[in-house]
Amino acid sequence: MALSVKFPITTPPDLAGAFSSAVLVPVLLLPDENYPTNGYAVQPSLFGFRDRILAFVRSGAPYTSAETAFVPVYDVVMSTLRLFTTITGTWTEVPAGMDLSMTKVSCAAFGF
Repeated sequence: MALSVKFPITTPPDLAGAFSSAVLVPVLLLPDENYPTNGYAVQPSLFGFRDRILAFVRSGAPYTSAETAFVPVYDVVMSTLRLFTTITGTWTEVPAGMDLSMTKVSCAAFGF
């Protein structure tokens, strides 16, 4: 099981300030053909962070329809990236084993 990550923007927006060194890194998530139970295990270094992932923020552009039907959620307890869908009007995690190989999730990783 592997999650591929692409970086469409080479220079992330600088959100660092007097009180935080956190940055927002735009990424394109490319899930595989076998979604794992409880999501993909991720490390801060996968997104260019040294210390911690704080959250993922979904982006609607430039993708539409089913490609953005998934909401990326960081599970801090398990250090996993979980994908939820809201198509039915309620939040439901993608079932384990689901083929998402044709899916693209445009989002931003927030961390430091």
